[in-house]
Amino acid sequence: MTVKIERTLTLANVEADLVVLPMHARYMSKSLTIHPTLSETCLDDFPMAYSYYRNRLKESPLSKGDVLFYEDLDSTPVLILIARGDIRRKFDMRAIIAGLVWMNKQRLHDRYSIAFPGIGCYEEDRISAKTVYRMVKKYLSDGEKTVHFVVNY
Repeated sequence: MTVKIERTLTLANVEADLVVLPMHARYMSKSLTIHPTLSETCLDDFPMAYSYYRNRLKESPLSKGDVLFYEDLDSTPVLILIARGDIRRKFDMRAIIAGLVWMNKQRLHDRYSIAFPGIGCYEEDRISAKTVYRMVKKYLSDGEKTVHFVVNY
């Protein structure tokens, strides 16, 4: 199908069947406020997925590139992409690509329309939004459903 850039909507407001949340492999006592809207998105819009993610962190370590896919928790399936080591570090392009490869192998873009965060659109991301967009397009544009690259995540 296509990869569509969404400039006015947030991850929670895009009418997509699946939402991708970029998270970190290690929890730090520092809050999620390093990103303008990530804390609200996690805590307010997808609390069950965030709770399962936090419990998973307590059970065993996660690594950059890992994917946690919660299909039946809330009304919207959530995929948590471990895209950086901890909250103080920049996003890792290899980890993002690993998540996209996993999504492609699972053919999630054939089953769901996807809201993918526009990683790189905020200064805190310290990664190029154009590069992330190109990778999303490379790995997810051959599906049957639309992928929304959400700038205001």
